[in-house]
Amino acid sequence: MFIESYIDARNARLLEKGRQEGRQEERQAIADKFRSLISSTEGATISKEEALRLLDEDDHK
Repeated sequence: MFIESYIDARNARLLEKGRQEGRQEERQAIADKFRSLISSTEGATISKEEALRLLDEDDHK
């Protein structure tokens, strides 16, 4: 019984850790897209729609 509880708790912790790492990777990918978009404009402004699309994408992750 103790071993089963321990294994369940360990698996739950590993699952949550994996979710956190996945979210961090998704946020990093969005940040990279944003940096790429900014650098591709060579100092010009990006459109409000492009910025909002990236922010919306980040909110849904």
